[in-house]
Amino acid sequence: MALLDMSSEIIRKNIDTVLAFLPLFYSKKAKLYKIQTESLSLDRYCYSKEFQKFIKGLYQENFVISFDSTTWQNEAQGFIQHPDLLNSADISTLQKLLTTHVRS
Repeated sequence: MALLDMSSEIIRKNIDTVLAFLPLFYSKKAKLYKIQTESLSLDRYCYSKEFQKFIKGLYQENFVISFDSTTWQNEAQGFIQHPDLLNSADISTLQKLLTTHVRS
């Protein structure tokens, strides 16, 4: 999937499309992934179809961008430790955060 640069514009439609996935994360029945136990598996995680659609949606709606996410790890960690910071995050910060999570 093509990555967008930091200037990628986000419009209301992009936000609404991604927010439509919220029920997936609130559902207690949702199985987002399972862990592969075979030793030959390159990726330990096997994502559900619904979660794969979410990740694809992040790319399609301009939330996964091209930037050096490895140097941004400490800042991303700050949002994990203090989720209330999300309340004041701008769209560029949300793009960085979602990109960092997808790449991790």
